[in-house]
Amino acid sequence: MEEGFSLSSEAETSLKKIVESSKKSSEMALSIERATTEQSKAAKLVSEAVERVRDMTDQIAKATAEESTGILHIMKAIEKMRDAAQEVNRATEEQGMSSRQISQSMEFVSERSRQIARSLSEQKMGTNQILNAVEG
Repeated sequence: MEEGFSLSSEAETSLKKIVESSKKSSEMALSIERATTEQSKAAKLVSEAVERVRDMTDQIAKATAEESTGILHIMKAIEKMRDAAQEVNRATEEQGMSSRQISQSMEFVSERSRQIARSLSEQKMGTNQILNAVEG
């Protein structure tokens, strides 16, 4: 009987160890489950952050492309303005030359008018002399 008590006591001790070991295993499994859940949440946050960075990168690329297009339009407009300024410059030079030619022509016409006026005056004097001689 003593042997039965001894075996019973050993079995009880062994069962207590098994139950305690089982509790520890269960606690470790819960701890692992919590850690896995936290890691999953952290991975999801990282994934969302990467997605936001990718979206921002796409937006920056689009804005950069739009700026490049805008700069090209500005450069073309500047080129057109430069061409227009050169055309105005040429037209102004031509207008200056035309103005000088008109001024020279006006001087020529004015001189001719004075010559005609002198000739008419001389003719008038000659006509008066002839008239006086005929009446005379």
